[in-house]
Amino acid sequence: MIKIEINSLKSWMEQIATQLDSSLEDENYLEINEKFGKGSVWRIELEEGLILQREDLCMNDDLYLIRDLEDKNVESFSFIYQLSSFHLDGQVEENEKVGETRNTTFIFNNRFKFNVRIPAHTQMNHLHIYMTKEWIEKFIASYNIPKSSDLLRLLNDPDVTIYDEIGPELLRVVHQMLSYEPIEKLKKAYLKIKVEESFVVAIDMNWKREENFGELSYVHQADFQVVTSIKKDLLDNLISPPSLEEFADRYSMSKSKIQNLFKQVYGSPVFQYLKKIRLEKAMEMLQNQNISISEIGYLVGYTSLGHFSKAFKEFHGILPKDVRKQNIES
Repeated sequence: MIKIEINSLKSWMEQIATQLDSSLEDENYLEINEKFGKGSVWRIELEEGLILQREDLCMNDDLYLIRDLEDKNVESFSFIYQLSSFHLDGQVEENEKVGETRNTTFIFNNRFKFNVRIPAHTQMNHLHIYMTKEWIEKFIASYNIPKSSDLLRLLNDPDVTIYDEIGPELLRVVHQMLSYEPIEKLKKAYLKIKVEESFVVAIDMNWKREENFGELSYVHQADFQVVTSIKKDLLDNLISPPSLEEFADRYSMSKSKIQNLFKQVYGSPVFQYLKKIRLEKAMEMLQNQNISISEIGYLVGYTSLGHFSKAFKEFHGILPKDVRKQNIES
């Protein structure tokens, strides 16, 4: 397990390079030392107030990025397009192992407090766009772009974040930024246009959701802390987790709000997420631990071997005994 404290957006690559004993070229390209993992991070300043960064990593150990930013004089925002597995946590927990796998957009004021957990041997593939508030306001004004309720809240409340799945149109633009290679002289211009396009598509998606369904995508920091705490409670109590009613009482929040917030941040309602965690943990134990199938079922919360085997087959497409058989044969 590796912990790295990030206290400056401007120099965070330098901080990571130092702590991972990795090479940093021209302050804009970081190659991960092979003893810690593989991959790289690069960034390019497209214009004043606008920076694009790509993070393409796979670490040998769990990596925890603890954000405690000191450079708060310039108000800035991050748009992260996540195409891989990683966790957003209210606080760092060393024993958590399960990653997220949705394609998601995470947009936040850089004063927003959270930590990042990247599970070991998990490919991390992100596009990270830094925008100053001045750049956003100038861009919106130049094209007379209307501000949705979510965007207004984001710009004016540092405790608000927008966390949502990437729709097909936005995913198309993101993939173009990742895959297309223009000639070097055109690279900055191409990427700037694509970053602006992704920003407009994200705003358009937000407007359509608000107008057609009355739904908002922002999450307040206090609510964000609640759902990350609930996730921790689930992971700490796989055998006998608290009920939804207990969560509602513990965090003074209605059951419906808990379900909606949890689904927004983690992709599924609370106990659907718990089932996923249990069955992924069961697969890991079957492949790596020499204990009985019934005991594994019990350790992830199933008192009946029959119910465990049925749920496992529905989720993984294979019975637990067949996984164990494959391991023995290999």
